[in-house]
Amino acid sequence: MTRKNFFVALVLFVLVIALAAPATAAPKNSDEITFTGDLTVEANGQETQIQGSGKISMPQPFGAETQDDHVTAIPMAFKEDGRLTEKAALTVTTSKPFTIGGAKVLTVYKLEKSEEQGEEAVLKLVPVDPGKLTEDERDYVSDSAKKKKASYKIPAGTQDYFIYIGDGTPDDQDEEERDAVVLLFLKMSVK
Repeated sequence: MTRKNFFVALVLFVLVIALAAPATAAPKNSDEITFTGDLTVEANGQETQIQGSGKISMPQPFGAETQDDHVTAIPMAFKEDGRLTEKAALTVTTSKPFTIGGAKVLTVYKLEKSEEQGEEAVLKLVPVDPGKLTEDERDYVSDSAKKKKASYKIPAGTQDYFIYIGDGTPDDQDEEERDAVVLLFLKMSVK
């Protein structure tokens, strides 16, 4: 290889590396979760101290396959898949309330026991009240959150939450052909 060919090959190699680096260096803004408050967030193996406002990269969500998106059916899918007892993808340590938001954060749920099924208590998902929404919009939390990028007020105190990220079912699959839908969630534990 001549000196000139070596130089051209070296320049091309450096250009390829330089162009590829920005694409893999930082996550897209839509793949970030914004926290506001005085807290510590553990996610993706890293601990991040937040005072005021800060963002973290979104951990990998898990899929919950269900044929019924009723507030009591989804926790049953969580229970069957062992999601209720597994370690949370996000662990928040704080003694004060905080807010959470982001482009992909559609709704934040907490689990509560319901007495709807007779005397036996059943788990159900209850949406956390998003900020800045009217009473009518609260009935359609996911749609409103997409439009307004709502933030969700999380109270201080030990509780597990499930952050609804969206529908993981491929877009090219016809609704009528679906036997079930895969809903994407992140588990967040507040301590």
